[in-house]
Amino acid sequence: MQIRSRLFIIMISLVTSAIIVPSIIALNTFTRSLETEITEELKISALNAMDKLSRLMFERLADLRFLTYPGNTMISSSDDNITLEEKVEYLRQIEKANKAYASISIYNASGIKIGDTRSIDIGVNDAKEPFYKNAINGTYYYDSVPTYSRSLGQHVVHFSGPLYDIGKKNQIDGVLVLKFPLNKINEIMVEAGGTISSNANIELVSDDGLLIYSNNDRKAVLQKMVTGLKIFDKLQNSTNRVESEIVAGDTGGELMNTIFIGSKEPGFLDYRGNNWSLILGINTEDAFRSISLLSAQFIIVAAIILSISTFLVFIFARSISRPIIKLRDVTNEVSKGNLGIKVDLQKSGGNELKQLSSSFENMRQTILARSEEVLRVNEELKLKDRLKDEFINVAAHELRTPIQPILGLCEILRSKIRKGSTNNPRSEEEQLLDIIVKNAKRLRGLAQEILDVTRIESKGFDLNLETFDLVSLLSNIVTDTREQISKLERDINITFELEGKLTNGTELILVNADKDKITQVISNLLGNAVKFTKDGTISVKVSTDKESGEAIICIKDTGQGIDPGIVPHLFTKFSSKSFEGIGLGLFIAKNIVEAHGGRIWAENNSDGKGAVFFFTLKII
Repeated sequence: MQIRSRLFIIMISLVTSAIIVPSIIALNTFTRSLETEITEELKISALNAMDKLSRLMFERLADLRFLTYPGNTMISSSDDNITLEEKVEYLRQIEKANKAYASISIYNASGIKIGDTRSIDIGVNDAKEPFYKNAINGTYYYDSVPTYSRSLGQHVVHFSGPLYDIGKKNQIDGVLVLKFPLNKINEIMVEAGGTISSNANIELVSDDGLLIYSNNDRKAVLQKMVTGLKIFDKLQNSTNRVESEIVAGDTGGELMNTIFIGSKEPGFLDYRGNNWSLILGINTEDAFRSISLLSAQFIIVAAIILSISTFLVFIFARSISRPIIKLRDVTNEVSKGNLGIKVDLQKSGGNELKQLSSSFENMRQTILARSEEVLRVNEELKLKDRLKDEFINVAAHELRTPIQPILGLCEILRSKIRKGSTNNPRSEEEQLLDIIVKNAKRLRGLAQEILDVTRIESKGFDLNLETFDLVSLLSNIVTDTREQISKLERDINITFELEGKLTNGTELILVNADKDKITQVISNLLGNAVKFTKDGTISVKVSTDKESGEAIICIKDTGQGIDPGIVPHLFTKFSSKSFEGIGLGLFIAKNIVEAHGGRIWAENNSDGKGAVFFFTLKII
């Protein structure tokens, strides 16, 4: 990417961050504030609507108390001078003045309707109706749930009270019933949601969830239960008069959110309320439409500012990058090895760029002067490194040459000593021979390790792959190690497990690997376990991981463990704090395992006794 582009991207990123991030934060804060304000406005509208409803119902109850007051001689008097027709006409005038009732009816003490302002159902016996039974017993009554009046063809709320005969010591001799039509609350309900959206869904619900009023679904009134509505359940379980809830929904295949506002009926003075609840449901798109418009305007202004800033940044970046690009073209030629090209001092771009051009020219001349010296020294180092490898290789071979005759002659000498000795205990000569053999084998192992390291570092490390049974190989090496341990006069127990079970080596785990080198790895790890375990247990375990397709070999001991100081470089050359060996075994083991595509690692046991080594091989 060109420096101009990078500079442009960096500056645009900074400018964008300086504009966009604060804008987003401000927009989100502003949006949340407006949403909260609109929600509170809806809550206030719902509360006001329920307050107005309670006042309206109280007014009906007050009308009833006025009309049935014993002092109101137009209704309560039994004076023959006031006929039933005059009482009904009086009630018609009251109804006409209030414009609040569908009809007003008078019932006698037997529950027979004897008068009605609409002259409807005269003579009907309503003695079993709740509004009559409660009023005839001296109680002022109003319906907790509206009922449908067939004679009036609409839903009404009955307000009823006792009629007293002042001539008979205020005995109850009838009932007055005011029928309040439910449609009279329509204006109050529409006003509750119309302040925010004309598409609000407004419902009035009784205490048990029955739909009393709906501005959208009139047929569901007194038929539908809304107990499954979240806002209704939340309102019922709340001590607050008003609650809100935003619910996600699917409308015509389109996901739409709806904000619900629920408000309880508070009651007013003598009217204690019916525990009705107002439920407002408004699509959030409608409710928060003003927020969307303000957000769109905000985004447009931010986009204009960002566009102007981008143009200015482009001009500024171009003025800076042009001289740098010229210098870059020269440096590219130098980087290709064309050290003969001269760097011209830049006349534009400021003093810093001129200094950079001068410094680069000085550097070019220095590189040109020293490159020849570096090439010469490099050739000398290659020669010395080659001579070193040749010397180590020859030295290792020369060390191995006399070792084998020494071992062979020692065995011949041992057999002659045994033939000439009649005593069963081992003679001093045999013990001396053991020391010679032990050190000769150690010297042979050291020479082999040096040769292996030389091959590894010279990339001459070849693998002779063959298919063999890993379980059988491990079993044989464990058996050989047991025999070696028996000669050391130590109390060491060595076990071999396959998939967590003791085995005799009859199961098969086939691998395609260099058998000799894998033997070298296992022998080295087991040898280390024996070397650092005076008394205790050494366990060899092999398992398979079907998911990775690997065999996992684990060699665990209860010896002295790994010194924490060498853990980070445990598998590097000369990493050892032991007086035996020079620390090449684990380095060679690591390279052998990795050459087979496996992994090797080690860790101290969790109980602080001994260590455990793992390595993996791909299985067939």
